[in-house]
Amino acid sequence: MIPAPAASLADVATRITAIQSRIDAAASATVHAPGRPAGDGQAGSPGSDAGFQLAEVGGAGRPVPTAGALASVPGGADSGAAATPVAGDATETAELAERLGPAGARWAGEITTAAESAGIDPLLLGAVVRHESGFDPQAVSPAGAIGLAQLMPGTAEGLGVDPHDPVENLDGGARYLREQLDRFGDEALALAAYNAGPHRVAEAGGVPRIDETLTYVDRVTTTLEEWR
Repeated sequence: MIPAPAASLADVATRITAIQSRIDAAASATVHAPGRPAGDGQAGSPGSDAGFQLAEVGGAGRPVPTAGALASVPGGADSGAAATPVAGDATETAELAERLGPAGARWAGEITTAAESAGIDPLLLGAVVRHESGFDPQAVSPAGAIGLAQLMPGTAEGLGVDPHDPVENLDGGARYLREQLDRFGDEALALAAYNAGPHRVAEAGGVPRIDETLTYVDRVTTTLEEWR
């Protein structure tokens, strides 16, 4: 992923606390991962054994989303965002292009096609691409992540896509997101897995206490809330 300026951790903490407060008023159910093994993560390491119970992660005075809170984040497990593809047509693509802005509008059709093929919300894929590469198909991060969806070479190989081809890159990114949604059953946890690797999410039992990952999940979630 192309490094972005670090957001204020205080701002991230405040936002996460606000999400928690909103969720606590609506639900308190415990969420279990479906137990579906995932392939190699973006961080290049295989995910840990599935079937863990998501638990609250605290420490260092930093509020971290719990599974119960994250399950009710817009598009999370409670909302069923991962259930079915969104029907696509020219109007939908045009609406997506408007949300993506000038830099991303040119990729609206490809993003919609890749997302619907994988059975995920095109807005989710669009938000990920926005924060991963800024819609630059030539982007390469210092860690070696490639293209629009910033796929690591090992991840791209496992998905059977050429990361240097923008269309295949988007297809791979969409399918990788689908895998994480299927595994964790929650949009915010899937985003954390996309950023840090599913093994870290499994080990933490929630969003890992990694500053970059906390900021990433917050930024993508904020974009989705603005677009939806």
